[in-house]
Amino acid sequence: MNAFFHILELLMWAFAGYLFLKKKELSLLYVPVLVFANTVIEVHLIPSLGYYALVSFLLLTAINKNAFFLRHNVFSIFLALYFVVLMFQSSDLIAIRPFLLAVMWFFLSLPLIVSIYQKHFRKEIFDNLANAAGIILVLFVSNVVVSSYFRYSAHSMYGISSGILYGNLSATDFNIIPIAAFIVLLKLLQKRNLVYLAAYTLSLAFIMLSMRRSVIAICIMGIFVLVLILIAQKNLKMVVAFSGIALVLGFLVIANTNFLSVFEERYALRKLDERELEEEKRFMEYELLYRDMFVYNDYDPLTGFELFNSSGNYSRGALEERSLHGDLNNIAHSSGLIGVALYLLMVLTPFIKANRAVGNSTDRLIVLFCAIAFLAYTITGRYTEVGCMILLFLLLNLPLCKEEDSTEVELNEEKEHHLIHA
Repeated sequence: MNAFFHILELLMWAFAGYLFLKKKELSLLYVPVLVFANTVIEVHLIPSLGYYALVSFLLLTAINKNAFFLRHNVFSIFLALYFVVLMFQSSDLIAIRPFLLAVMWFFLSLPLIVSIYQKHFRKEIFDNLANAAGIILVLFVSNVVVSSYFRYSAHSMYGISSGILYGNLSATDFNIIPIAAFIVLLKLLQKRNLVYLAAYTLSLAFIMLSMRRSVIAICIMGIFVLVLILIAQKNLKMVVAFSGIALVLGFLVIANTNFLSVFEERYALRKLDERELEEEKRFMEYELLYRDMFVYNDYDPLTGFELFNSSGNYSRGALEERSLHGDLNNIAHSSGLIGVALYLLMVLTPFIKANRAVGNSTDRLIVLFCAIAFLAYTITGRYTEVGCMILLFLLLNLPLCKEEDSTEVELNEEKEHHLIHA
C-alpha cells in the first residue's frame, strides 16, 4: 500500500504543477481533487505543511486574479476574520490547524467561485468541473481496488474487515463521492464516456457497500434528479435508455458478484434496524448545547467555547470524548451564535444568487439537488470536509457562468463599434 500512496502523492504534486501552469484561476475547480487525494494517502513523502502550502498557494493565485472577489459574499470574509480572532483563544493551535485551514479555504472559495464563473463560459467551466469529478471517482475506485487487494483498512468502520475495503477513507471522507457522481452523470448526458461510466458504476457499487446512509441516499437522489431533468427536457428516449442501462448494469453486478450477500452481511453489522432516528445522539446535541449555554451558563452563547474542541467539552462530558457531529452545533460550540449567524448568511448567499440566475428546469433541479445535499450534510456533518463543500458549491454556481450565446452579442457589439468609428 505504501507504494500506492507514494505514487499517488507524486502524481498529486505533478498535477498541481500542471494546474498552476495551464489552468490558472480555474485551478480552483480542481482543489477538491487535491483534497480528496490527500485524504486517500495515509503515508506521506512530504510533510503535511507542504500540502497546506500547496492548496493555499493555488487559492492565493486565483485570488490574485480576482482582486474584488469578496464583494460577492462579504459574510465569508467576516466569518474568516472572526475565526482568526477566535483562533488566539485556542488551547492547542497545532491540533486545530487542519480544520482551521480547511474551513478558511471553504469560506474564501465561496465568493471566489462566483468571481471566476462570471468571467468564463459555462461549457468551459462544466467541462473542467466534470473532469475534476471524474478524477475523484477514478481515485476512489483505484483506492478501493488496491485496498481490497492488499486487504488494507486503516479504520475499523462498522466492523468491516474483509472483502471490499476503503484504505484510509472512513466516515465523512465519503461525502464528496455523491456530488462527484452526480456531476459525472450530468456529463454522461452530454457525451458518452466509457471511463466515466465505469467509474460511476463501480463507485456506486462500492458506496452501497460502505453502509454510509447519508452518502447512499444522496447518490440515489442524484439518479432520481437526473431522471427528472430528462423528463423536464422531454427526452423520454434517454429516460428509457438510461433506465435500461441501469437495469443491465445492476443485473450484471448482482449476477456475477456476491454483492447481495456482502450487502446483507454489512447491513447486519451496521445494525440499522435496531437504531431509531430519534435515538441518534446527533439529534440530542441541540438540547445539550442549549442547556450548556442558557441553563448552566458553561460558556458564552455569543462566542462559544473554543474552535474545534468539542470532544468532552459539552454537556459536562456526559457523552465522554464524542465530538459534536452536526455542523450548526459544531459551529455554535466553536464560535457561538455569532458564528452560526455568519455561517448561515454566508452559505445562503450563493443559494440565493444561483436561484435568481436559474434560467431553465435543468438548473432549477441542479440547485434543488445541491440544497438537499447541503441540508443532509449540515445535519450529519461535517463542514470541515472542504473538498466536498467546495465541489458542492462549484456545482451550485453553474447558473452564474456566462452563456455561450453572449459571444454572438459581444461580436455584434464589436462590429457595430467598428462601423460607427469607421
